[in-house]
Amino acid sequence: MKEIKDSKIRIKKDKKNRKYDTLSITRELEKTLNIKVANDKYQKKKNIKKITVILFRIIAVLAIILIIVFFSWLKSPIKRNEYSNYYMNSKQDVQVVENKGDNIVFSPQMNSKIGLIIVPGEKIENKSYARLCNMLAKKGYTVFVPEVRFNFPAFSKGSVKSIIDRNPGIDTWILIGHSTSGRAVLKQAANIKHINGVVFMGAYSEGNDLKLINKPALSIWGTKDGILDFTKFEVYKKNMPSNSHYYEIVGGNNTNFADIEVLDGDNKSIISAEEQQQETANKIDDFIKELDK
Repeated sequence: MKEIKDSKIRIKKDKKNRKYDTLSITRELEKTLNIKVANDKYQKKKNIKKITVILFRIIAVLAIILIIVFFSWLKSPIKRNEYSNYYMNSKQDVQVVENKGDNIVFSPQMNSKIGLIIVPGEKIENKSYARLCNMLAKKGYTVFVPEVRFNFPAFSKGSVKSIIDRNPGIDTWILIGHSTSGRAVLKQAANIKHINGVVFMGAYSEGNDLKLINKPALSIWGTKDGILDFTKFEVYKKNMPSNSHYYEIVGGNNTNFADIEVLDGDNKSIISAEEQQQETANKIDDFIKELDK
């Protein structure tokens, strides 16, 4: 901006009437006013730009803090109980192999052509499903539980695909989701062609992906489930394939599908976790046998 120079107002005097030259005065005042307005606009734009930069930096810092807090929260898994540790040991009829940083495999005595993959719910460690896996392995199935990055189900796709690719001897795959992993399981089952069926434990099918390809599904829930939204559950039934199966565990809740402390928002069950898991294993077994017919 050019500096505003002091204007000399020329005053012309009429020799007779000594009148001022008002036209010159007006033009000089307008010139001064226009320069001031332009200067004000420039300063206003400069201030807005400065405020925008500050706000952007604040939002960026808050976003980084929220991401750090979120992932720190995910890395604090839900506490497991003693049963999960006990069933992590190999028994006469079930062999347990833990691949650190990868997955846990529960194998029956005889080689199985059917593989089950349990995708853990949010903040739930894969070891928490050890007892249920033992029950399923005793029925002749090879059961895999991947270690999900950050204990967040959405990051499990690579793990599921990797398990299937590394086990070409298994020709039938069943994908199982618990609670918050239901959405991830739905998408993976629809996109991975090798998956032959899906099981939802305390979860529901939010999309119609399975219905579009008519992939068999089983839904299991407990009557005391405090996490499952039963209103949505009924609405989302329309998203399930026509060949879907449903099973209600009387007295069961959402927590008891794994051996963990009671999940936030869940109700206390009126049956034991062992009873609920045994009923679950029996129904999954029935579901798989129906697929072979």
